[in-house]
Formats: sequence, structure tokens, C-alpha cells
Amino acid sequence: MKQVARDAGVSVATVSLVLNEAPGISTATRELVKAKIRELNYSPDLQARRLSSGMAGTVAMVLPPWSEAFNDPYFMRMLSGALEAVRDRGSQLLLEVCDQRFIDHHIWKDLFAGKRVDGLLIATPYLDHSYLKEVEERHLPVVLINGDRPDLPGLDFMGFDDLQCGLDATNYLIGLGHRRIAHLMGDLNQASARRRLEGYRQAMAAAGLPVREEDLLAGDYLPLESREAFRPILARPPADRPTALFAANDSSALGVMNFLRESGWELPRDLSVVGVDDTGLAANAIPGLTTFRQDIFALSYLAADLFLTKLHSKSHEPLKHLNRMELIERDSCRRL
Repeated sequence: MKQVARDAGVSVATVSLVLNEAPGISTATRELVKAKIRELNYSPDLQARRLSSGMAGTVAMVLPPWSEAFNDPYFMRMLSGALEAVRDRGSQLLLEVCDQRFIDHHIWKDLFAGKRVDGLLIATPYLDHSYLKEVEERHLPVVLINGDRPDLPGLDFMGFDDLQCGLDATNYLIGLGHRRIAHLMGDLNQASARRRLEGYRQAMAAAGLPVREEDLLAGDYLPLESREAFRPILARPPADRPTALFAANDSSALGVMNFLRESGWELPRDLSVVGVDDTGLAANAIPGLTTFRQDIFALSYLAADLFLTKLHSKSHEPLKHLNRMELIERDSCRRL
């Protein structure tokens, strides 16, 4: 470090600040120090840095239980984004799942008590996860990724604007001339599903259209459940059926689309469908699924990167940011 400081014409303290990605250093000085580090092939002793900083150099990502998280490409993109950000910052990522054991055995508390982690990246928090209340009360460093807890305003979060998505998706279908629009709801134990539902209700009300309870379908973000939720609609007389469907995510939308094709329906002639996520499957569906894009990889990367910056700088500034989703038009909708 002394040699890097001499060659760059700065203090050893400045080199240390650059190595720890601390704020307060000009871009020019930061790049000069990094260039000298490369020239000298200097590799800092990570363990020594952690001991001197009092930090573990590790954050944990908390995913939903295995059966849900590892069967869904959404969570795999979220995991990969966080992992790349943590790697780029010279830290390590520990993986945990929020199953019953995680909650009952207070594993989250042990991670902090044993100084094994500096903070938690919590993927899509559920509204019944009561442990987060204690996390907020203890002022423990966590960031919620793509899901917040409106009842716990002290927790940091980064995500997408689900209320606006519900408004935009429903208004898109209304703009195509649809007046009877069903909503295939997500898991209402998640704030995202509740907000998309609220956006749907607001858009329908603003257009003077009724929301019929029989057109609110419990899909829970899952394809098989969504198929079963839509099944009763097939038995209705054609005049009582919706002409369009706003599905809370792509998985449920695609589940219904496959089911309808198997049942002899033609899409979008018999039903226009809009989803949310823009997974790889959406573009390859028949017809291609119109959806609202969430760049989950980029969101997760940014959330982890900003969270690590906050941890290293010991900042108390809240991280609270929502992005608007982008409409991706394909062939699953038609104008009436």
C-alpha cells in the first residue's frame, strides 16, 4: 500500500479508501490509484482488510423456500444479479432460504450475532414474515429487493412500481377497446400482488368499468393454480366471459394461454392476455406474450451494489426506490 501511495502521489489513507470503495475520493484520483494497483499487481489481503474494518466482507441473500425459488427463473436472475455485484465489490455472497426453519430457529439473528454477515439482501419479502418487524426494531442492515413492507417503513427497499404496472396494464387493454377485463391475481401475501390488484381496480374505476368479483382469479403467481382459477370461465356463456386478461406475472399468463389452446380457444381472437416480467418464455410463447418488463438482474445488481456502498460508508441515508416497468408489445392482444 505504501508503494502504491508513493507511485500515485497520495496518502496511504487514500489508497485504503479506494480499496474499500469509500466515498469522498475524486474520480481522477480513484482511477489513478487503481491504475497503480494494477501496475504493481497488488492483491490486498482480504482477511486483513476485514479485521481492520470490523466487517465480515459477506452479505447473505435470503430467497423464498427451495421449491419456489429454484423452479422460477425470476429468482435465478435475481440471485445472479446480486452475486455479480458482490463479486465486483470484492465481497462474498452467502445463500439462505426463508423457510420455517430459518424463522423458527432465528437463523437470521445468528448470522448477525456471529458477525458472519454485514447485512441481508431479502428477495421478495412476504407480508406474513413477522421476523422483519424485529429486524426493523433492531435497525439491522437489510434491503428488500423487488418487494417492500408498507407496514415497516424503516426497511430499505428497491423494486418496481407495481401499482403503476397494474394501472398501465389495465389501461393498455382498455385502450384496445376491452371493457370486461379479468385479473389473474398474484400471491396476495406479497405486496407486489396487492399493488398490481389495486392498480387494476383504479384503472377500471377511472374508466367507469365495474370490477366483477367473478373476474378476480386466484392464480398465486403459479401456472397450475392459474389454469384451475380460469377453468370456471370456460363454462360461462360467451356473453359473460371477459375479452381480456391482465395476469400478475408471465408464469400465470402462460399457464392460462396453454390451457386455453388445449381447450380449443384461439388467442388473441378469444382472449387478449397481458403479463408481467418478460421472462424468456414470454417471447417464445405462441402467440408472443405482451408483458411489462422487469430487468430483475439489473435491479438486483444495483440493489446489492448500493447496499454495499451504504454498508462501507456507514451511511444512514435510506434506500427507497421504485422503477417503472416497460411495456413490451407482442401478439397476445388484439383491438376490439
